[in-house]
Amino acid sequence: MAKARKKRRTRLKKQSLAKNVALLLLSVFILAGASVLFSMLNTRPEYSCEPIEKNLSKMVSKAREKAAAETAKPGPQEGSAGSFEYSFWDILLLPDKGASPGQGYGVQIASFDSREAALELAGSLESKNRLTCEVTPLDGVFVVRWGSFRTREVAERYCRTLSDRLETDCAVVKL
Repeated sequence: MAKARKKRRTRLKKQSLAKNVALLLLSVFILAGASVLFSMLNTRPEYSCEPIEKNLSKMVSKAREKAAAETAKPGPQEGSAGSFEYSFWDILLLPDKGASPGQGYGVQIASFDSREAALELAGSLESKNRLTCEVTPLDGVFVVRWGSFRTREVAERYCRTLSDRLETDCAVVKL
């Protein structure tokens, strides 16, 4: 059995050497053929690269215009809450779902005398800013709250961010 394995190994080595030499020669012939073909195409004036260059320059200019438009986005308009632009850190630091109601802290955005007004604000925040708020009754008023956080520090950080983006004063409240 040891002799059979030895014979296979020597025969495979001979086959792989012949195969490698054949592949090397084939690749040399392909490269030589491609070189001859491209040199012939470059010398003939009827084969022009101008249409390709024009299309490529159009694509590059459109990409540059798009990039310039994205970098020069207008800031938020006065008196309106624009939509949020989420970054990697915004997604990473999403509200803590681990804090159960009754524990932790939340961000109070507004309070109203009527439930309809509170629901209207919550709906507009949902549609404009993708911010899901809850409306809860509290001592005769209806409060619009967002988030549930384990620590006050995290809630305060989100409160500052919301105050800036919504252009209104928010408060951290104990749930």
